Amino acid sequence: MLVYGSPSIIDAARHLLRKPGAKLSVVVEDALDLDEGQEAADHPLIAAIQMEADRGWMRGEFEVKVLEANDPFESHFIVMDHQAYRIETDDDQARAVVNFGNSETAELAAKVFESLSENSRQIIALAA
Repeated sequence: MLVYGSPSIIDAARHLLRKPGAKLSVVVEDALDLDEGQEAADHPLIAAIQMEADRGWMRGEFEVKVLEANDPFESHFIVMDHQAYRIETDDDQARAVVNFGNSETAELAAKVFESLSENSRQIIALAA
């Protein structure tokens, strides 16, 4: 299955980005998970968000970046609103630590994400 390609993830992203001021930023470790010959616009998440933007339904901001090769990062993680986070502890088993309302650790994770994002190459950026 494609990362960020499941219908439930795509649907959640579409609904999030219909809210004014919402922002969804994704930094992938390597290239996008695409078949040979496909472009970024062919990825299901990107195609769905582009369709939202084309229809005028998107009210937020969306970006996808790829981490530069010289700046590897070992853990997969998600940060939500500087208030919650999910950090994978075992990628093979999809085990993770999740916490909501721990703003101190979430803020630290957000700073790590922002640093990774700053050292990444933009693949796509869409805004309302």
